[in-house]
Amino acid sequence: MRTRTRTGLRSVTAAAAALALVLAGCGGGDDPQTAPGDEPGDAAEPGADAGTDADADPDAEPGVELEDVPPITVGTIGIPSIFSMVMPAVAEEAGFYDKYNVDVTSRPMETGVDAARAVQGGDLDIAWSPTGPVMTFAGTGVDVAALMGMDNIDWLVGTTNPDIQACEDLAGETIGVDSVGGARYSVLEIILDSCGLSIDDVDVAGFPGPAAIQAVVADQIQTSVIHIDDVYVIEEQGTQTMEVVAFLADSDPNQHYLVLWTLRSSIDDNRESYVRLLAAYTEAVRWMNDPANEDEVVRIGASATGHSEEVVRNSMADFLELEFWPVDRHGLPEEKLEATIDEQVRLDNIPEGDAPAYDDVVDVSIWEDAFDLVEQVTGS
Repeated sequence: MRTRTRTGLRSVTAAAAALALVLAGCGGGDDPQTAPGDEPGDAAEPGADAGTDADADPDAEPGVELEDVPPITVGTIGIPSIFSMVMPAVAEEAGFYDKYNVDVTSRPMETGVDAARAVQGGDLDIAWSPTGPVMTFAGTGVDVAALMGMDNIDWLVGTTNPDIQACEDLAGETIGVDSVGGARYSVLEIILDSCGLSIDDVDVAGFPGPAAIQAVVADQIQTSVIHIDDVYVIEEQGTQTMEVVAFLADSDPNQHYLVLWTLRSSIDDNRESYVRLLAAYTEAVRWMNDPANEDEVVRIGASATGHSEEVVRNSMADFLELEFWPVDRHGLPEEKLEATIDEQVRLDNIPEGDAPAYDDVVDVSIWEDAFDLVEQVTGS
């Protein structure tokens, strides 16, 4: 079994990033409009030319006039935020919303599924949500339009129980998830299936968001579905050593993580606002990858997540190596979205005859316009 050391996490994130590059090179890449110097479908190397003071400066005056657009409300995940939401926090706090003249109200939700339900109910214009449940919504007739995504997954099952050495040892254990049908629950289903188990072979305990970390630290549970940064937090706050039982990327490397999605019916009224939002996100990712901004990214990340700066700094190194936030890509590769849909069908979350097609649930034209805008504003 792999011990959870920083080196161990780095080796896994590097392998996942390499796999993403291989998949892109085989076709079906997610970037029909490439950054300068990139081949179609190729991901930019994290940290290499991804962001510099010249091309990702929130204080630089835009080279184009940006008229006012309708304000939008964006749902984020976690109270406090999960680590993936550091990027939207950077877009806001580092000034990229202002740079692209978009009025964004960020509304944190307890879980990503809560955010998805709020979009479906009309309480949010757009939100970050776990891909599996959103595809399930689409399979029930919700008019889903995914505009951007995070396609590299860091989910893992970790434990402080030394008797659990492999996936098969999870049988009969109590495992922390967010909620039945939630993102962590779906992750657990997939990981268990990879070793011949099912969700019925374990007991699940609902600990949404940061509650899962505290439950492990307090020894309420020993095993949980968590993120990379959660491992660092548990070891900082508790006395236990957190071991990795299984990574979702090992069980199914084609699973997709998060989508930024809206109801397709809302696009006519908010299209230009969404373009500005995605432009702010795209430039924020470049800025995060610039080593000159590390301290400020760590400060914003600590404020957003409630983690210590040491945890954020260690975690950020792993997440940037994974290219957790796609660099100059929309993050919606067809092969991963289709694999996620197929997995939801196989788990009986979507009836086979109702499985949505990729083109029915994705609209990359908004990101393409956003990328064009970034190039106009930054000159690169």
